Amino acid sequence: MKSNRIISAIFGTLSLLVLPGIAVKQAHAIDYTRSIPTPARGSINQNLTSPDAELMIRLLGRPGRLTENCSDLTNPQVKRLIVTKDVGPLKVTGLKPAIEALDRIFAQVKQDKPDLYKQIGTAGMLCVRKVRGGSNFSNHSWGTAIDIKINRELDERGDGKTQVGLNELYPYFHREGFYWGAGYSRAREDSMHFEASEELMRRWKAQNRI
Repeated sequence: MKSNRIISAIFGTLSLLVLPGIAVKQAHAIDYTRSIPTPARGSINQNLTSPDAELMIRLLGRPGRLTENCSDLTNPQVKRLIVTKDVGPLKVTGLKPAIEALDRIFAQVKQDKPDLYKQIGTAGMLCVRKVRGGSNFSNHSWGTAIDIKINRELDERGDGKTQVGLNELYPYFHREGFYWGAGYSRAREDSMHFEASEELMRRWKAQNRI
């Protein structure tokens, strides 16, 4: 009986020590879908430029028909470079060097931020169409841009805000040379959007990767 009381006392003490720690951890779990103001435009996308459609056409040619919604990719040069692959938490279809970069990005995120990694999803990569609200091709048309969802939620476009998870992902994309759509003008702000920058596209061209 005495030994049972001692054991109960020990486990009771452990419960007091462990359970509060668990509660604190849960209380401080990061809500990666929470909206925060987008960083000042001058503080992001340093030394990177969003490539316009004219540059993309010079480098890769017209991808297909200029349509409002996704249409067929008909450019044979681009078709040869399109691959479909699991890149960590996602299965995506896009330009081969862009897919390889995503593979590296998400491998590092998995190592550094496993909770965020588990919540990463996508709203698409390759999609031959116009820029939303624009008159020329979106960079999705060549499979060099990706839209990211966090915990199945899309960030609202043009509201000057971004999800915490997208803000956390930005440095990983920036290191690989991707331009973040949070840096567009306020009306066009598109925080879920990451695209291969002009500088990266030119580098791939110089390396004969595209």
